Amino acid sequence: VRVNSTELAMCVDEDIRQFKSEVEEATSSGSIPRRTPTVGSPTDSAIPLLSAQIGLQFYTKATKPSTVIGTAVSWFGGATGSTVVDDGTSWEEWKLILDVFRVDSIDELQKMRQRVADDIGEKVLDICEHINHNHYTPKMPSRTEIPEVFETRFSDCQPYLFKIRRQAVPSEFFILETDF
Repeated sequence: VRVNSTELAMCVDEDIRQFKSEVEEATSSGSIPRRTPTVGSPTDSAIPLLSAQIGLQFYTKATKPSTVIGTAVSWFGGATGSTVVDDGTSWEEWKLILDVFRVDSIDELQKMRQRVADDIGEKVLDICEHINHNHYTPKMPSRTEIPEVFETRFSDCQPYLFKIRRQAVPSEFFILETDF
């Protein structure tokens, strides 16, 4: 699925740039405590530096149970169970966990790149397999309910309401959330 929206792309790109900057700062600074990555080392000598997260959460502002069809299932981590968020009810969550390692050789770097490419490719195929199932999306709202389901601040598109949540350092230190 692709939306040709300059405004939406700029909005999402800015948050991704900030996340990238936070991860780079966290991995280069010796002062920020590290959390052990969620997976084992991809090579024998890779050194774990950080486990960071960025997620995309879709939600409706309406809190009525009838707004969400079925139980939302997250493609990146099981059922969301229609969790309540600040502004309403979450119906889908995608979470990307970024485990950062340091390697000392080009060979190890190549192995890690291949592994990451394979893993991302599998996730993209999983998304494509499920994306057109209507049980993942809220029912189509009436005209007056559009702001409860769709983001209306962009002039060139109206995506579902979403929030981008990011965490570049362990949660026991702080969580930075960006809500759109």
